[in-house]
Amino acid sequence: MRSLLHWFVGIAIAMAMVSCGGTNDEAYTTGTNDETYTSGVFFLSGGNARAAGARVQVFPRQQTDTVATGTTDQTGRPVIGPIADGSYSVKITSSGQVVILDSVQAISGRLQFLANDTLELPGTLAGVVKVQPQHDPATVTVHVLGTDIWTNVDSIGGFRLVGLASGNFRLQFTTALPDYQTTYPDPVRAWNDSDVVVAKPFNMVYTGIPVVLGLSVESDSSTGDLLLSWESRATYRSFQRYLIFRDTAGALNLSASVYGSTADSAWRDTGASRPLSSAAWSYRVVVQTMAGKVGEWYGSKQGTAVPPELRFVNKGTWTAIGRWRGGALGELAGKLAEVSSRTENGVLIVGVRSSEDGRLWDSGGVSLPLRKLGQAITWVSGLGAGKVWCLGHTSVGDGIDVRSSADGKTWTQDALPDSLWPLSTSNPIILGSASRLALYVPGKPGLVRENGSWRKAALPVSPIGADDSVVYSTGGGSHLLAIPWEDPSRIASDHGSLPFPLVAVAASTLHGKPVVLSAGRLWVQDSTGWTVRGSSGKAAITVAAGRLMVADSTGSLWIHEDSP
Repeated sequence: MRSLLHWFVGIAIAMAMVSCGGTNDEAYTTGTNDETYTSGVFFLSGGNARAAGARVQVFPRQQTDTVATGTTDQTGRPVIGPIADGSYSVKITSSGQVVILDSVQAISGRLQFLANDTLELPGTLAGVVKVQPQHDPATVTVHVLGTDIWTNVDSIGGFRLVGLASGNFRLQFTTALPDYQTTYPDPVRAWNDSDVVVAKPFNMVYTGIPVVLGLSVESDSSTGDLLLSWESRATYRSFQRYLIFRDTAGALNLSASVYGSTADSAWRDTGASRPLSSAAWSYRVVVQTMAGKVGEWYGSKQGTAVPPELRFVNKGTWTAIGRWRGGALGELAGKLAEVSSRTENGVLIVGVRSSEDGRLWDSGGVSLPLRKLGQAITWVSGLGAGKVWCLGHTSVGDGIDVRSSADGKTWTQDALPDSLWPLSTSNPIILGSASRLALYVPGKPGLVRENGSWRKAALPVSPIGADDSVVYSTGGGSHLLAIPWEDPSRIASDHGSLPFPLVAVAASTLHGKPVVLSAGRLWVQDSTGWTVRGSSGKAAITVAAGRLMVADSTGSLWIHEDSP
């Protein structure tokens, strides 16, 4: 009886132990040495169903390899073999649900869960990892420490981790690329049944020579220099200086020669500008170490250096107003006007066009004989003193035939003494302004009409244009001189040394500012100096009716609507 009584007592104790196994602080061992029932009961979400047969994985904290595995029994208690005492992460999965617990202690070979827990539907965690811009982020792998969850990173640095429960997790970023350290950023928070996106990128720790980032190139309009700048000075421990490489924009073969250097994060290229032309350059910047090693470059930036004299190219509004006939431009009765000539059927036809605004042109002209008493007549036509003028002369010495018109349609004929004709075998040239007309041959006495009368007068040696006050002429070197009509020995104004050659030029005044045509460009002098206000291809200019009219080399006429 005694033994039977002892048997019943043993059964009662055992049943009592089974019935109270779901408490938070009990653990017991079965009769074998390789199975350990741990404390804590795990349930499935959505009810009171116990997570029987769930997979149990045990990981050392902040690591990714399991040290023990097991399952839960019918009561939802984890059953694993004995493990070394310490702190662990535990992952339990069942029926597509998961729970991940951190800092679970093992004492006397058994895991000590502090409370019962419930498995939930898993969530995801997404983000972006950054490597040096010259490297491929797809070489990076992301692990969730304390779990077997990991993923590869895509070609733009994006990643998405699946199967996460709610909790704080530390990520591990690794790559086989040289000079990178395994990176452990601050923990991130995940939530069950939720898609979490980490907004701030994760930066891989890089110990190599850094590349220069944020390179920009800007133009200094006052000097024509190009200004380079980039992100703040390198924090690389062995940093010595930056090396700058320069190439012609679009060059196929990049230069290996260092063009400049600086220890700052900005640099000025004082040699970028070229006289009278824009220059496009491409720049690369790299880091040089104290040991003389040179890092990689990533990307380049282009800039266009515009010398000061070209910085206002095409400023203002240019409007096409028709075709240029190749003749002289000027002013006729307060209108824009053009005078051109052609030989046809044994006569010289002088055509005249005038317009208020350049859009609607009135036409006129006159036919002139090419011979007189068997002698060829030299005709000179042009605009000045408010009229169209045609002056003819023969070698017979019978005077100068003067034809004039105030509108290009009604003509008068006068004669001047032969002695007024400039003494030269070369054909004279007409130089006109609103109130004056000059017939001249460079270096010879000229014929001037002003205030309704004609006089013989000396003109500057190299006149290239005029307004009502002065005749513009070339001076010593490349100076533009303003010389009074009345006294060619005096200089009214020296407009200084010019940044362009005084060849094949024309000059006038618009709104009180000298305007010069040279080398196919239109130049204006103002308080900033000489600047280009019109692109290449200009062939003739005039200031008429308060407007600038320009003919280009393609045969088009333009007016400038705004003050240059």
